[in-house]
Amino acid sequence: MGLSARVGPFFVWLRASPNHNEGVGTLNECKVGYKHSHFDLMGHSLIEKFGKEFQQFSNKALVESFFNILVAHPCNVLLELGAHRAMTSRTFRRERPDRTAVAIEANPFNYERFRESVEKNGTIYKNLAVTDKTGPVDMILSDGEMDRKRGHTKTSNSILKNTSFNATKKITVPGVSFDDLVTNLVANKEIPALDQQRPSLWIDVEGALSMLLDGAQKKLPECLMVLAEVEREILFEGQATVEKIMKQFSDLGYFAFLKDCEYHPKQFNIIFL
Repeated sequence: MGLSARVGPFFVWLRASPNHNEGVGTLNECKVGYKHSHFDLMGHSLIEKFGKEFQQFSNKALVESFFNILVAHPCNVLLELGAHRAMTSRTFRRERPDRTAVAIEANPFNYERFRESVEKNGTIYKNLAVTDKTGPVDMILSDGEMDRKRGHTKTSNSILKNTSFNATKKITVPGVSFDDLVTNLVANKEIPALDQQRPSLWIDVEGALSMLLDGAQKKLPECLMVLAEVEREILFEGQATVEKIMKQFSDLGYFAFLKDCEYHPKQFNIIFL
């Protein structure tokens, strides 16, 4: 018997109100949902019972939910920010080659290593760090002996210093705000205007989500939905944790809908609608 049959449905929404523009009331419900929801209580007991198997199952179910929403809407444009190998974009394009996928990766070593395979399936792949403003930005790489052997392609490199890193290497990469990124993509006719096709976002920017949201004040409210990785604990110097992230999304007109417990309790993923 599969794990889904053994645990049954476990997702709950993190707020009750159907109107996500209710200001403080919405934010309070989001916070209560995050801190004290039935999901957290049930999820914790299921982790105790099934361990890592349930954590992986929860992420698989969340990802399936994300793609199911893309089909139900439907959505034909995906922006993957912090893409690494751009597996989400590749899946999105593989299922329907007429769709548009744009994958953004900050680390130039990853970009050069994966560029050919990413672009092979028609995904647009760019070497940029999406942050709060446009211009050069420092990126901090782990620089141990194994990192040098592997070409500095570790997934946890970031524009913020990972607190687990010992030896580090700083490089300068091109930075862009989300608002400028979307404006440029539309101007270059790489994606349709947002009033014609609302894109969905997949964001995994290693602790720098709050900075990205600061630079997304104009264009993010025009998007359809977001799946984002968030942290409950400080894993990167200067990062914002989930409480602030929830408020930022709420201020932009989004509410937290579903979450997993892939790396419970430090880190998890949330779908915002």
